[in-house]
Amino acid sequence: MWCMSYLDVYIEETKKELAAASAREEPMDKTKRARYLECMKRKGQVMNAIQGGDMSIEDYTGTLNLIKGKDEKLIPFFTAKGQKANAKYCRDRLKCIEEELADD
Repeated sequence: MWCMSYLDVYIEETKKELAAASAREEPMDKTKRARYLECMKRKGQVMNAIQGGDMSIEDYTGTLNLIKGKDEKLIPFFTAKGQKANAKYCRDRLKCIEEELADD
């Protein structure tokens, strides 16, 4: 499950990076492009599930709380292991989840 607001942030950031690489006529980072496409797909899946009635807002909110709990445990773990990129990823996602839950 994915946090829609984090997907929006990630998609926009990556879109800008890919456009900049294209403007410089550099090859696009295949890993970043693949992740971008995966995020676009996941966003569509979540939107379709909610709009189609397969997932309720309560289900989505419950899943966000589950992800929030996991991220709160993963941040200290990654920090202790020296994995700064993973810790930053979790912190960014946690920030988006908290903002999204505050809007409900």
